[in-house]
Amino acid sequence: MNSAVIISIVVAVLIIVVLPLTLLMVGRRLAERPDLAQVKVTDNEVRIIPVGLMRKLALNQEPQLDRREIRRAVAVDRSELPVRGHRVLGTGMPGLAAGRYRSGKSGASFWLAGRAPHLLLIDLEAGPLDFVVLQVRDPGQLAAQLHEPVRD
Repeated sequence: MNSAVIISIVVAVLIIVVLPLTLLMVGRRLAERPDLAQVKVTDNEVRIIPVGLMRKLALNQEPQLDRREIRRAVAVDRSELPVRGHRVLGTGMPGLAAGRYRSGKSGASFWLAGRAPHLLLIDLEAGPLDFVVLQVRDPGQLAAQLHEPVRD
């Protein structure tokens, strides 16, 4: 067997076996982080900024929400979440949801979520999204902040 064939076999094994296993391990560790999004709340707006690798998985999307369009913001158990549906724009790894999704039952949504037991659910009244699901360090505190009165 010549060296070119051996090198081709080694490269194929690396691509087929090692790369997917590495991505799975990275995804698992990322899914366990307490915060996958940084949320900046101003008087009129909520800006969602994916953190670290989540920025790439969400394809650099940074949704901006008008605070007047927020119907409710609550910390929910992951079993209470609406149907995620099919990914429209974004990428995914096992245990992670990043990007835009669409479902016939629950409409358009944006997710930055891993394996945390409690997530922030933001229901919206208007706009391109029906709801947003975020994994943040303290979803209850952020939900309370989003319910503070909007200043004009």
